[in-house]
This record gives sequence, structure tokens and C-alpha cells, in this order.
Amino acid sequence: MNFAGLLNRWGLFAVVVLAIAAALQNEYYFTLLNFIGIHTLLVVGLNLLLGYAGQISLGHAAFFGGGAYVVAFLMQAGIVSAWITWPLAMFVAVGAALAIGALSLRTRGVYFIMITLAFAQMIYYSVISLQSAGGDDGLPLEQRPPTVRREGRHGA
Repeated sequence: MNFAGLLNRWGLFAVVVLAIAAALQNEYYFTLLNFIGIHTLLVVGLNLLLGYAGQISLGHAAFFGGGAYVVAFLMQAGIVSAWITWPLAMFVAVGAALAIGALSLRTRGVYFIMITLAFAQMIYYSVISLQSAGGDDGLPLEQRPPTVRREGRHGA
């Protein structure tokens, strides 16, 4: 089976799963599908980097985490609109990727792997040393992000 046929089958599977979750109107399934979708984006980005560019990156999650921290800091400031937080998170992740990529892409092979690992560790230790980011304990939020409440069959 070629790649296009496999992609079509997985796309059909995703549409069926989304239709079932929408029919059930259960917040658990929407949250689960949300986590699956977010992590799928992370894996697809890593697949593009490794599969098509042939570069192994060990710092890929730093951009993912940077966007997550932007959203969390904005939520602490009272900005909870996804129309504001998502573009800002993407802007920060792309900016970090451009800055780190400008230095990292000058290397090849094991040197590329090691420089991406070094940047990932520098970002990690920089974030956990910030008391405003919660340090080792992580960033505490006073509330969960608002979700769209749907009236289900049981009025939940």
C-alpha cells in the first residue's frame, strides 16, 4: 500500500471517530480527542523533520512547551480567548525555531543531534529556574481553560 492510500484510510478513521464523539456529546471524549490531536501535531512535525529532512532533533519539544507556557501565562493574566492565545503561542514557537534553527542547521549528523539536545536542556533549565513559571513544581493555574458546554441527553 502506498502512502496516499494509508493516509486516506487514517483520514477516514479520524472522521468516523470525530463523528462518534460528536454524537455522544461527552466532554471526556472531546478532551481525549483534543489531547490526541495536539500530540499528533507534535509527532507529525517530528516526522517531517526526521523523515523528509533526515535530521534527528532532540529539542523538538522545546517549541511545543514554549507555546504551552505562552498560553498558560496569558491565562494567568486573564486572557482566555483561543483567538488570541493560539496565534501568540505559534508566534513564540516559530520565533524560537527560527533563532535556534539559524544556529543548529549549520551542523550535520551527530553534531546536529547534540546541538538540539543542548538547546533543549538550556531551555528546560531556564524555565524550571523561573519562580514565575512555578519552578520545579510547574505552573499553577487557578482554573481550567473554559470549554464549550454542550447540553447532552442528561443535561450535563
